[in-house]
Amino acid sequence: MAKRRSKKRNYLTMDVELAELAYVLHGNANRLRSTAAHINITAAFRMQLLRMEQRMAKLARSLGIELDQPNEDAFLSKECTEKLGDQLGLFR
Repeated sequence: MAKRRSKKRNYLTMDVELAELAYVLHGNANRLRSTAAHINITAAFRMQLLRMEQRMAKLARSLGIELDQPNEDAFLSKECTEKLGDQLGLFR
C-alpha cells in the first residue's frame, strides 16, 4: 500500500517570500495579458496565453491561504499585493 503524503506547510517559508512570489505572478500575468492583446497571433494561441494568465493570477490569489495568518483576500490584485508587501518590508 502506498504511503500518503501529508500536506504540511513548510514553516521556513516566510510571509515576505510569499508576498514576493504573488507580486511576481501578478506582474507576469499583467504583462502576458497586455502582450497578448497587442501582438498579432492566432485567436487559438491568444486564448491559450490568456488561460495561462488566468492560472498565474489564480495561483497568486491562492497564496494568501499559506500566510501565517491565512487571509484569502491578501493577494487579490497586484495593488493589494504591493500594499501587503510594503507592510512586510518587501520593497525596502
